Amino acid sequence: MPSEVAVSLARAGEALGLHLTIIGHHDRLHRDGRPLIGQRQQSHRGLRVCDLGFGPQCTAHCRWQVNHRLASRPEPFATRCWKGVREIAVPLSCDGHHLGTLYAGAWRQAVPPRSAAELPDAWLDAWRALPLWHDGLLAALAPVLAPFADGLALRLA
Repeated sequence: MPSEVAVSLARAGEALGLHLTIIGHHDRLHRDGRPLIGQRQQSHRGLRVCDLGFGPQCTAHCRWQVNHRLASRPEPFATRCWKGVREIAVPLSCDGHHLGTLYAGAWRQAVPPRSAAELPDAWLDAWRALPLWHDGLLAALAPVLAPFADGLALRLA
């Protein structure tokens, strides 16, 4: 049976038309060695563009670099990974403790990144299928995503 958080993520993602993922900071989203959310919600691998060519650079960016930034500066921001995928990263924090990151959406820049040469041929088609990023997205979505992330953090804590 899906957890309350998993159901909330799925329904919010459908309502907003966005892919939503939570990636924990260290093991803060585990209790007694067991994850508090399902595997599907805690990996970008559900996105074809992320799954193709997934590797250590992906983990370094999403699990470590973004979580580290949000632990010290807890405010939503637009991130871009080494594959040129844009997302909105929102802190999941409770009582001053950074639990993890809520990632929303997947967009592309106008031009593929130089790193595209390292990726499987099918990746470029998956990347081109993403909607185009524009700078107004963060301002439009952060006021919706931040309170949602705060509620998720309270449930997870």
